[in-house]
Amino acid sequence: MTDESLQHKRYQSLIAGTMGMNVNKTDLEFKGGWGVNRGMKGVLVIAVALLCMHSTVQAEPIAGTIKTEPKTGMEFVWVPSGCFKMGSDSGAADEKPVHEVCFNQGFWMGKYEVTQAQYQRVMEENPSEFKSDPNKPVEKVNWSDARFMSAEMSYVAEGSYRLPSEAEWEYACKAGRESIYCGAGDLASRLGWYDGNSGKTTHEIGGKKPNEWGLHDMSGNVTEWTEDCSNDNYEGAPTDGSAWTSGDCTKRVLRGGSWYYFPAGMRASDRYRSPARARDDSFGLRLVYMEKEIEDPMDNFDREAALEGVEGPATMEGSQPAFPLERAETSTSVEGDRSATSVW
Repeated sequence: MTDESLQHKRYQSLIAGTMGMNVNKTDLEFKGGWGVNRGMKGVLVIAVALLCMHSTVQAEPIAGTIKTEPKTGMEFVWVPSGCFKMGSDSGAADEKPVHEVCFNQGFWMGKYEVTQAQYQRVMEENPSEFKSDPNKPVEKVNWSDARFMSAEMSYVAEGSYRLPSEAEWEYACKAGRESIYCGAGDLASRLGWYDGNSGKTTHEIGGKKPNEWGLHDMSGNVTEWTEDCSNDNYEGAPTDGSAWTSGDCTKRVLRGGSWYYFPAGMRASDRYRSPARARDDSFGLRLVYMEKEIEDPMDNFDREAALEGVEGPATMEGSQPAFPLERAETSTSVEGDRSATSVW
């Protein structure tokens, strides 16, 4: 093949690959230089534009890529863009209807639950019940505490921080597969701390096997606050991965189960709804990191106003048994079939 023929063939391949179309020899004629018929002039202009655009678009990180925040040492895992089925046809009423949620952009999810040491550094206090190890997850935080901590992080660390949406949490938990828990394998021996193996206490973060994207303790240890308001089911839920900010916003959604939950309460699709004011020695948090800085992270959050209208005993809603019987018997109240022992 001559050099001119090879150049002609490469040019055809370039345009065909860029435009996703077939290019015939009659469309491009080589006559000592490149001759282009009128039908191809527009195609060439678009092809060049697309090539320029492609050269400036940065591909998103590989799923599971780790970013470490230098000032606090917090690690975040890249959760890629994509779609998944949220909810469960075989679960409780509040897990239905199953619906597709799509993320146009990926996000950085905390590799671990926020530890007592990390919370202490940011908030200058440690409300936890189980203080034997600073690398245990912080607990006894309510939704307002969790959200306030995420805002305070923006002052002491690089970037900005927030609580995950409920959809982000479940998508990150399932990690691109349909699974009962947040990862593959036997729950008790590999994935999480729950009533059957916890010894009635929390444990140091990262002690169990991570899920496929490298996230630890998504099932068990402490149950984690999300940004979403309480809704009885998924009718009308967002499908873009954003937080559901309508409904009963005096109550917020927690996910993942904890050290004293039954395995049924640690399923990937299981939901908990508790007053924003409620604190319990199983309530913790996990953060989402955002590279974009915001002028003042506290502008849109009033810690006390977030709790207005929240009165009465702290209870948890739902329909799947989540607690061991001996714990449930001491509950302050019960809504549906799920018991609660949250404290103010």
